[in-house]
Amino acid sequence: GAIVKAAFMLYVGVRLRLWLRRCGNAPADKAFSRAMATLDSRRRVVVKNSGEAGALASWGLWRRYVLVPEHFTRDYTSEQRFYVYLHELAHIQRLDTFKYLVVALAKILFWYHPIVLLSLRAFQNGVEFACDHVVLGASGVSPTRYAECILKTHSPRHFPSPGFASSRYALEKRLPFIIGR
Repeated sequence: GAIVKAAFMLYVGVRLRLWLRRCGNAPADKAFSRAMATLDSRRRVVVKNSGEAGALASWGLWRRYVLVPEHFTRDYTSEQRFYVYLHELAHIQRLDTFKYLVVALAKILFWYHPIVLLSLRAFQNGVEFACDHVVLGASGVSPTRYAECILKTHSPRHFPSPGFASSRYALEKRLPFIIGR
């Protein structure tokens, strides 16, 4: 079981790396520069265009990327893009990709244990809550508008890929946390 899990994760990692090479750089965006300055991020981060039906995500340990879909600058206001960039940069600043790799290793080693799968979901929700906390701690962020932006990013119209979206249950927990701030 562990060998199969490890082989599958290696396969997914290689496919993602090849896909990232095909993604073009996204056009310069003032909202991204503003988010970098707000978080005082000194890490080099490249914004990539993930395509028309692409994903919105952050990725990378040494080379860090924020992936945005083609329609991102068209469908999102500057304020909404700022919130999204803050959230994705928080993942990079918190080294969440590395944490996910550690969790993946635990998943490989303990693939047979149901507690590992349950704790994975709790870990994913905790990571999102922590990034929400970083965004809400940034100066000038409206909790209500940020919550609206979260809902927009999780709508099937904008991101039909369920692999990158939080579950409905997770959103039901995150939104009261965000608005209650």
